[in-house]
Amino acid sequence: MPTDEIPIPKYLYHYTSIETLSLILKTKKIKLQRLDKVNDPTEELCQDGKLGKYLFVTCWTSHELEVLPFWYMYGNVKRGVRIRLPTDFIKNHRVPEQRHWDDGTVTTNGLVFDSVISEQVMLTSDHIVTNFNPVFNKFFPVEYTDDPALLKPPVLSNGDDGTLNVALGALGKHKPTIWSFEQEWRFRLIIHPYGFRDMNPEDTSFAHRAFEVRKDLGFESYFLEITDEAYARMEVTLGPSCTEGDRTITEALIQKYNPSASMVSSVIEIR
Repeated sequence: MPTDEIPIPKYLYHYTSIETLSLILKTKKIKLQRLDKVNDPTEELCQDGKLGKYLFVTCWTSHELEVLPFWYMYGNVKRGVRIRLPTDFIKNHRVPEQRHWDDGTVTTNGLVFDSVISEQVMLTSDHIVTNFNPVFNKFFPVEYTDDPALLKPPVLSNGDDGTLNVALGALGKHKPTIWSFEQEWRFRLIIHPYGFRDMNPEDTSFAHRAFEVRKDLGFESYFLEITDEAYARMEVTLGPSCTEGDRTITEALIQKYNPSASMVSSVIEIR
């Protein structure tokens, strides 16, 4: 089934450790990891080399029932947790007519819009988040294929006017069919390695230079906020091998940070 025909699930699920759960509960944020740091190292590759470090993803599954391999792969060898959240859990920020950048400047362009990130981090001195629009940037299902052209797409090309075209959106959408059992859904952020410190209207080659040298962003993860409504509806499933101590710790974390969340036990029996 083509990915655009896959129905959007009501909930998404994320297997992780109790330690990571504690950070999610405390900060009300979800971490996005650089594409070159995910479990399939080939994902950072494209026809132009390794460019995955400019794309950040958070990876979830639409499997409603627990999947035993997930507990081994992501759930701290069955002693972790599975987090359930409503699919549309990324918080939107209203960007005002006046923008405040991280260098202290204020600009006005008469346009008010929503963004998945705040105005202060949209354009910084050394990087730009480009796909901030929540209308177009939502969770999407990964497409599984063994087509080399899709697994290693072209990303960089030169326009007729000499400008550099960068299609980082071609990355992070496809995985080999051996991963199809995961039924993975992702949210992506695309971050370009230059900011207002590098921009010069009289010299547009700054983008060429940044990508030619594979300029590093200086960070490997990015965080997005969870909406209050989704946060309150969180469900936490304890791993099938969790001890009584694990249960006590998880209960205490939920009671301290998110009393509205629910906690259930795994239905998988480990003998």
